[in-house]
Amino acid sequence: PPAPPPFSSSQWSDERDMILKWRHRIAYERTNPERLPDAASCMRVRQCYKEMAAALMRHPEVWHEWSLWEVRTGGGSTKEGLARAEAVFRRAQKCLKDC
Repeated sequence: PPAPPPFSSSQWSDERDMILKWRHRIAYERTNPERLPDAASCMRVRQCYKEMAAALMRHPEVWHEWSLWEVRTGGGSTKEGLARAEAVFRRAQKCLKDC
């Protein structure tokens, strides 16, 4: 397939702004403002990361941040957290073919 056209500086700036807004949303959700049980809160944060990755799938840092959160959160165990992080990286490989 043909290479995509190069980004202008304003497009990069817009995408940087979008990444920052998503980071703020995720940071907010991580505070668990609704006082959900831990499992429900993790699912909510994970959904935010999924939505961020869908909107910004060509940005490696998005996938990296999500996978780090999965490892740190662990979903109850280190083994489960590593498995979830690995699944995130597998998704990233499909979207970031040239990385």
